[in-house]
Amino acid sequence: MYPTGELKSLAYERAIAMRRIARHRASVVANAERVAQPLQWLNHAHGQLKNFSGASSFIAGPIGMIAVRMITKRMGKLGTLLRWGPLVFNVAKTFMSKPSSNDR
Repeated sequence: MYPTGELKSLAYERAIAMRRIARHRASVVANAERVAQPLQWLNHAHGQLKNFSGASSFIAGPIGMIAVRMITKRMGKLGTLLRWGPLVFNVAKTFMSKPSSNDR
């Protein structure tokens, strides 16, 4: 159906495409590993934290709050919005909701 020359040309183009795909997959894997490193560190830290007693969770709450405060202060107005946004949204949602029939 196809001449031999065309089949060889198609096979050559296919081989080039396959090599290009393999290089792209390798670069995607390398980038994914680089992106996942902080997540692996957090997973390891979480595992280590679970090994401690209940006092660690008692200590983690204030440390997390301090960390959030430090991060949001550096972000200026956006940090303030991120810190107070969920509270304002929930209060507005509560006021906007219709009262249920049990409240009457």
